[in-house]
Amino acid sequence: MKNSFNSCIAILFGSALILQASDWNQWRGPNRNGVLPNSPKLADVWSTDGPPKLWESAPIPGNDMGGHGSAVASGDKVFMSVVWHTDVPTQTRRVDSIVMRKLGSQRLSSVPPEIIADLEKTVFNLSSRIRGSKLDAVADEWIEKNLDRKQKINYSGYIKGRFKKGKKNIPFADYEKLEKVRDKVFPSHAQFIAWVDTQSFSEFVREQVIKAVPPTKRVAKDTIVCVSLKTGKILWRAEAPGEPRGRNCSSTPAVADGFVYGAGSTHFYCVDAETGNIKWATEMKRKGIGSSPLVIDGVVVLHANIVTAYDAKTGKQLWSHDKMRVTNSSPVAWKKNGKNYLISHTRDALVAMNPRTGEIIWTLRAGGDSTPAIQGDLLTVQCRKETQGFIAVQLHEKEPKQLWSNPFEARRTQSSPIIDGGVTYLIDNSTAYCHDLRTGKLLWQQKVPASITSPVMADGKFFIITDRGNNLTMYRPQKESLAELGKTRIKALYCPSPCVTDGYVVLRQLDKLVCYDITEGAIRSN
Repeated sequence: MKNSFNSCIAILFGSALILQASDWNQWRGPNRNGVLPNSPKLADVWSTDGPPKLWESAPIPGNDMGGHGSAVASGDKVFMSVVWHTDVPTQTRRVDSIVMRKLGSQRLSSVPPEIIADLEKTVFNLSSRIRGSKLDAVADEWIEKNLDRKQKINYSGYIKGRFKKGKKNIPFADYEKLEKVRDKVFPSHAQFIAWVDTQSFSEFVREQVIKAVPPTKRVAKDTIVCVSLKTGKILWRAEAPGEPRGRNCSSTPAVADGFVYGAGSTHFYCVDAETGNIKWATEMKRKGIGSSPLVIDGVVVLHANIVTAYDAKTGKQLWSHDKMRVTNSSPVAWKKNGKNYLISHTRDALVAMNPRTGEIIWTLRAGGDSTPAIQGDLLTVQCRKETQGFIAVQLHEKEPKQLWSNPFEARRTQSSPIIDGGVTYLIDNSTAYCHDLRTGKLLWQQKVPASITSPVMADGKFFIITDRGNNLTMYRPQKESLAELGKTRIKALYCPSPCVTDGYVVLRQLDKLVCYDITEGAIRSN
């Protein structure tokens, strides 16, 4: 069923869902730390065919058409919040961010102009006879000679791609011309072609640019989707008018007390989990976010450029901190002596607040996109500043203390950690790190083919999207390494995290959800 935006004014009395011990009802799971407590027994090894696939859903768009938000599950239902993009015919033409990516543009913001010029000269003067391993060696040699460690982390893959394309690259100077008209609307195809023909593009570049700009424009609806966990059937879709914001809209919903809380492109919604009826909608401070809501003490907290809290029943804004800037991290909860605290990882600090009033209780230097993980009174989080890197904090009602810091150079975005027992894990830049939780001692590190996605843990095992989304890999953490237990080819989006619930794992592919049975019994019967 589909529900209109106007129905948000209705008074709803839907029955509440009962949160089960093995529900994965919000971003990073029930305790917001990437770990599923009370998991059923899962298989210890997968066959070469992997775990049995139970279902595929009807189309649900992802990436530029639907973002990178993760699925959540409560009871027998799976939920996603999606800004559902579609293309419609238009006479106008526009060079937008999607067009620029199609054309292979990436800003090498920290690379000096003279180095970029040398890259351009080297790539376009390559002999067509240099191929395969010899070409890889040339690219590696150039990268080693010209880039520092941070630049290598951020740009090596892109630069190797330019070496492989050789003379079929679009010159950086042409990207600059296109950047000057980014998001400009040309009234017609003829007027767009007229502009193209004034830019002195080569015939190859001219053809690529015209081909990349579609005869359509993007429209969008803010959508919350409910899918049956047992069958994959879409049970309902709650829809409201939205704005096309591409993959910037990558929020994961939260399910609490029978309602689903989801961020769209322009508005934040509360939807009845049984019927899909919209209970309330409120305009967000920022359009298109990657952060995910937290429900705590009858309050829903959202990072939408600033930290904002809403009454969970009415959607009324309770408070906000207009000067407390946040990016893609999500808020977490900490409980001490029967009292709940809200903790936000902002651009430059960890901040503890009273969730009902917004009163700031303490701040501690940190900052970044990573969502903290908490176990008891200990918190770990990755920071964007290389001098801090991965840190642990002893939480306190008034005076928290940083226990340790392990500086390292991270990717442009930061993954979220996991705490299990006396150790804490982090995966960044294709490397898994294991630290002693109390001392910060690095116990081991290991190469793992994963980048942006944050890992999840159930039944003492890690489930990680690897190889740029091509595979789901199961690992068991050991004293000195991660032991691979199984791998299955899934072709998933590589940013969203898996949803593990009641013996199932639900994953997001480019255009649908898929579900696998990962219980011990399912593998044996397979």
